[in-house]
Amino acid sequence: MPIQQDAVYAALDGQVVPRTDLRLVTPKETETLEDWGNAMDNCIGSYGAVAVDHRSYLLGVYRGSELLANAELLPNGTLRQLFGRFNQPLEASRDKAVSEAILSKALPALSRDRDVHGLTA
Repeated sequence: MPIQQDAVYAALDGQVVPRTDLRLVTPKETETLEDWGNAMDNCIGSYGAVAVDHRSYLLGVYRGSELLANAELLPNGTLRQLFGRFNQPLEASRDKAVSEAILSKALPALSRDRDVHGLTA
């Protein structure tokens, strides 16, 4: 099932994480989430409906073609999860760099979306 690529996903997709060799990838289909869940041995594959409804923004963190982590960003701007395989935490400096990259790109788009829809934080 397709996952609509709204302004938040557009702001994140393909972004290189500064000072690293990592990049952010957004899922275009729920099948991608299933593939990520299988590759990472975690539950992201079960988040299809959540992603389609944009109740969470889900991301893959890649180094080249290797999936290293998944992230979950809530529409209120909270980075709820950022974990590697088996839901293991990332090394501290990598976690910080990825978190900062996600939030710096997503928060302006989330803010614009709330403004357009007359919502408050």
